[in-house]
Amino acid sequence: MWGVRLLIVLAAAAALAPTAAAAAPRVYVASDPAYSVAFAEEGGQVSLLGLDTKRFCGYTEPTEPQKPRPYRPLAAPLPMRASPTGLIATVDESEMLGPARLALAANFSATALSGEFTYEADEGPSYRCQSGTYYPGTAAVPFEAVPYVRFGEPGAATPAADEAPDYFGRKGPLEVFIRTEGGVATVRGAVVSKCRFGGDRKSTRAPLFGVPYAFKLDGKASFSRQFKKNAGRVKGDVVTEVTRISAKVGEAAISGSYFRSATTGEGASARKCTIGPLRFRADRYLPPAA
Repeated sequence: MWGVRLLIVLAAAAALAPTAAAAAPRVYVASDPAYSVAFAEEGGQVSLLGLDTKRFCGYTEPTEPQKPRPYRPLAAPLPMRASPTGLIATVDESEMLGPARLALAANFSATALSGEFTYEADEGPSYRCQSGTYYPGTAAVPFEAVPYVRFGEPGAATPAADEAPDYFGRKGPLEVFIRTEGGVATVRGAVVSKCRFGGDRKSTRAPLFGVPYAFKLDGKASFSRQFKKNAGRVKGDVVTEVTRISAKVGEAAISGSYFRSATTGEGASARKCTIGPLRFRADRYLPPAA
């Protein structure tokens, strides 16, 4: 069984000053060939939108490193909460990775978010995974996330040919964070519903999918997919979920729709709960102009 500990620590010189309500969230992004991390702030609420990095795994006795692998731990934006030392957030990722914990502590300035993230995982006494580089090298990866600008607004840089565009939108019960690269759209997001999807009976908020899902774009820069899965049992009755998503990638935004249903039991006594189709729009955010 995996024994995993994921720690992301973020530090900055000044605390985040709550911003007035605005037409669009403020998005912070740190991008590097080895990682990408993004945050959103809206009305004083801060969320970690996504983290993409690499895992460096290998045997330590004797030393036998393996090829680095992509690591994308968050299926949905992760809300952060205030503490005496800044903003914090924790999540149990045991469903995806075995026993795992993601913890964040952050302080923001008005112009940047500086900090570091650390990922560590152990399988027994002689096999280890971590961020940064192979063990026993340091696992801490420093970064500085800067405010990105919504497409079409003053101060946005001109889109670059080698850019991996970030899109974010939040409206009503749905929030979506999408990154497109190499003809693939990787979707993270969450939906709030009385249906309590995903087998979670304690929270009304559920990820759109169990993992950050990668959709291949067609020739019209669109994607569409339907999923059907067994989502566990409620008082002995099988819960079957159906999810449908479709979207089109534009220069300024990604527009689409999302539908989800959960059917508990079978036959005439089956109980069904649905949400949608919900329309969504995720605006494109660009680095600031030099």
